[in-house]
Amino acid sequence: MKSRACILFGDVQGRLPAIALAGALMFGLAACGQEESTQEDEVTPEQDMSQMDDHDMSNMPADMDMSKMGDHDMSNMPAGMDMSKMDMSDMDMSDMMTQETYATLRDRVPNYREFTDEQILLEMQMMGGNDWRYLSPEGKSGKTGVLVLIHGFGPTGDRIMREAVTPLGKIFPTAIAAGMSMMNSAHIQSSMDQLAEAGAESVVVVPLSSTRYNSLVYQWEHVFGKRDHGSFLDVPQVETDAKLDFVTPIEDHPLAHEILLDHAKDLSTDPANELVIIVAHGPHWEEENKINLEILGRLATRIQDIGGFSDVKALTLQDDAPSAVRAANVERLRAMVNAADDEGKDVIIVTNLLSARSIQWKIERDLEGLDYKFSVKGISEHPNFAVWLREEVMESLKSQPAN
Repeated sequence: MKSRACILFGDVQGRLPAIALAGALMFGLAACGQEESTQEDEVTPEQDMSQMDDHDMSNMPADMDMSKMGDHDMSNMPAGMDMSKMDMSDMDMSDMMTQETYATLRDRVPNYREFTDEQILLEMQMMGGNDWRYLSPEGKSGKTGVLVLIHGFGPTGDRIMREAVTPLGKIFPTAIAAGMSMMNSAHIQSSMDQLAEAGAESVVVVPLSSTRYNSLVYQWEHVFGKRDHGSFLDVPQVETDAKLDFVTPIEDHPLAHEILLDHAKDLSTDPANELVIIVAHGPHWEEENKINLEILGRLATRIQDIGGFSDVKALTLQDDAPSAVRAANVERLRAMVNAADDEGKDVIIVTNLLSARSIQWKIERDLEGLDYKFSVKGISEHPNFAVWLREEVMESLKSQPAN
């Protein structure tokens, strides 16, 4: 079999886990994440990041290559913070971790049972901090507010999300909170407090995720008191008098069909002779994984009906599951690609990942040596995603009092 991988829009190879120093640096930003970002932040000349995109590391100090880190937006750093002079001893996350904490994480995150304490600590550090931003102009007030929750997608991904959400901020008091809330929820509390100051008596909460059945959404639900315990650690729950209305993630919405179809068509040359595979992150729990596969199956059916492809299949990697579970899913994915190749069909891979800065690099690694085409684009990059966001908010607002 010939080895060829046509990658559309971006090389995601090499986005390997960050080194411990970089992880500690990212965790240090968590302390800053409780404060609202109100301006683009200043950096020292030797660390000018304004001319850098997600791949250009030429302007970074040689001893601080952050190219392997892609999970959080550095633009929210306080003005004047010189990262090269930060005292890492003041940000030792190990002081916050106890044996009880490690035990809780191993109980709730299956793949952590295979990790040492040091490996868990490093991964927690690499998750980065939490931050938030108020997107409405000064003086904007209203009885209904909007809070958008995101994982954190790196500078480009976070900017795309803000651009999608900002138009809402011109109409309703609107905030965006980034971070997994694994160890604290202060950024979400601060966002809610700001919306309350703007007069919001009800808040539309939009958890941006490919589905509602995963640990990140469950953690956010814990933050808002919808679950007694978090999917990671238990954190302070939001205190608010506002009425809350939660939007369902995009899942198999008709606009999601169109997004994935367009991504596949970007690489398609002969649909009747092409297999399209939708690859998803997937949850680590089996019951939730079955539900996710059903959602993906509906997406696949619709894309095949409209796109005229030979076949459309779907698979979850269960990227955070124990290594044996993930490895079995990778073998299934490779088998799909090999079988199509044996039949003389071309393979196109798309994902329902929100951002291009997610696990695409792992998928490339998993399929090394195989022949396929791969669209690394996240669904949030498609214009339909912003349309979906506005439509869902407007649908929710139908039951809200007029501003």
